[in-house]
Amino acid sequence: MEPGHQNKRIITHLDATCGASFKGAFNPDNDHFIFITDETGIEKVFNCLKAKIADQSSGCLTLVYALLNDETPPLFKAELLSLEKRFSSLLQIHFVYCESKILSIKASIQKTLEVILNSNINSQMHFFACGNAEIIERVAQILHFLGVRDSQITTEKAINQNNV
Repeated sequence: MEPGHQNKRIITHLDATCGASFKGAFNPDNDHFIFITDETGIEKVFNCLKAKIADQSSGCLTLVYALLNDETPPLFKAELLSLEKRFSSLLQIHFVYCESKILSIKASIQKTLEVILNSNINSQMHFFACGNAEIIERVAQILHFLGVRDSQITTEKAINQNNV
């Protein structure tokens, strides 16, 4: 092996702690993982973000946290802001606030995703959308509209604990 040359660890699956199976192989130095969620999916996404930070398995992490109103503080807001401050070179968080209608949140999420896509400098992007079924379907539609390949998108509908 040449001096200064390092073997790069290629990850073929996401940590079990994340609970999501991203599609494809990953290069932790150059991949950008974008998580899109609402309050029904934030617990799973929050744990996944912490795991990705802890094992240093990505070049960049972005969270888009969609909130239907701004009257109540978002779940894990303080913790997320603390992580963003501590790991500012790795993690960026976008809080997307909208009216109480799910349909109106689509435009705000699309604008945020356009900024993320247009400013990306990483070699690969992987999207994980987790939360309310209707929002997740809309996110998938937006990503397809913006030219993201299906192989880059993983979705998971959160289970409503009240119905279990």
